[in-house]
Amino acid sequence: MMTSNRSLKKPLTWFDRLTTSGYLPIVSTLPPFALSVSEGERSILKRPTRTLILGALAVISITVILFGCEMHSRAKQIMQQQKCLECHTINGKGGAVGPNLSNVGSRRSRDYIIQQLKDPKSHNPDTQMPSFKDLPEQDLKDVADYLASLK
Repeated sequence: MMTSNRSLKKPLTWFDRLTTSGYLPIVSTLPPFALSVSEGERSILKRPTRTLILGALAVISITVILFGCEMHSRAKQIMQQQKCLECHTINGKGGAVGPNLSNVGSRRSRDYIIQQLKDPKSHNPDTQMPSFKDLPEQDLKDVADYLASLK
């Protein structure tokens, strides 16, 4: 007895769908932070659209990483100019007069740090730390963002 060709075929895998129809299940290829895509939407999205989406996500990710590195570099430069590490320690480098800032972000919020930079006596009237209220607002924000990231 002869069996039909149809009964011998196995179900299509995602690779089979890609090679035979140009479609690929989007959810299996997007990074975990991507929005979920319904089954109906998956059948609409073809390779060029998927490539565009993935390309845009890659550009956004790289931009965020580079901006973060640039921001931290700028904050470190400001801290060097203001001689912060003459009193404070970060990752084993610096002075011992002020508190160790190596993990200050796990103890203090960004807003707290900005207030501390502008008016250190508001948190501790006996502090020896000078005020940096005359620094440009963006410099204060950059330094606060960097310090808040130290966890």
